[in-house]
Amino acid sequence: MDTIGAYAFVTSDWKENDFPFDLWIKHAIKIFDQIAIVTYGEVVFPDIRYEGKLLTKRIEPVDVNKFSFYTVGKKIAQDMLTTDWRVLLDIDEFLYDRIDTGGLDKRYAYPLRYHHLYGNSHTEIRNNGFPVYQFRIHVDRREVVGDGASVSPPYCRYQFPVHQMVVSGEWFNRQFLLKNSTADNGHGSDKSGTQHVDNNNQIMNPKN
Repeated sequence: MDTIGAYAFVTSDWKENDFPFDLWIKHAIKIFDQIAIVTYGEVVFPDIRYEGKLLTKRIEPVDVNKFSFYTVGKKIAQDMLTTDWRVLLDIDEFLYDRIDTGGLDKRYAYPLRYHHLYGNSHTEIRNNGFPVYQFRIHVDRREVVGDGASVSPPYCRYQFPVHQMVVSGEWFNRQFLLKNSTADNGHGSDKSGTQHVDNNNQIMNPKN
């Protein structure tokens, strides 16, 4: 079976800005063979068992007002991976389970569908105003293009290795926020005031 890794960047103020990096990495470490993270400055990682899967590199913070803020860290992190397949992610984007790469053609980049918290754990967004999918699953080195949301072509546009994760807020709370909650940040607390934005998407079993 091919190995698969995820790559992303994180800023030193992720907790102050309420990004769900702690929840994200706790879940991602279970479904990827490697995770490569570039940190913009000094970052304190959650105290969990990484089982040798975590690769990190610190760089000087990038000006958030520059477009390169969204791409520099991802490009560096992508090159750190040694897995067969690589997946571009942000630290507020969640997958339900491990991606099945069986039957995929390594010449192409494939679309990724994911559940997006869009910055923090208090708001769920189900691709409202965002593309339904973006090309994130690939082998070898690819350019990170646009605002860092996709990689360069060639693309396979008709095969979806990941089913769209359209779920209820109750399900998401149960699977991620409550199960992965930590004592110091309140993520997942029944009294956290999490707001679920329902954009009238059909609720379905994520495994279907």
